[in-house]
Amino acid sequence: MRSTFPLVIGLLSLSCTNSFLPAADVQGTWAADFNIPGAALVLDLTQNDSAVTGTGTYAIEAGRSGTLRAVGSYARPAISLRITYDYGRTETFAGFVLDAQHMTGSVSDSVGHTSTLSFTRR
Repeated sequence: MRSTFPLVIGLLSLSCTNSFLPAADVQGTWAADFNIPGAALVLDLTQNDSAVTGTGTYAIEAGRSGTLRAVGSYARPAISLRITYDYGRTETFAGFVLDAQHMTGSVSDSVGHTSTLSFTRR
């Protein structure tokens, strides 16, 4: 009589994906999940080992829009980014990559304002 154990293990491994685990890297395009019409924050990130760099764009509701730079690190699942806007403002994003498509955390500016911010990978 043949054992079905290897077959069951094989099927289970095929049905399980790592989409519920933090991504191995954060390279790619990430867009902030804003509920405010006209507001946008998009990061195009590149990763080399734990170092993360990138560029992006932003739009402030009924305000300016422009470009930004991001520099930081990713040590699965924790991510930290210093975001510098083209007009001089800097913010720090500190959070966690939840899975292959989502990260969430808080963003703080130099004045001490902090808010929650989530991103979805495009």
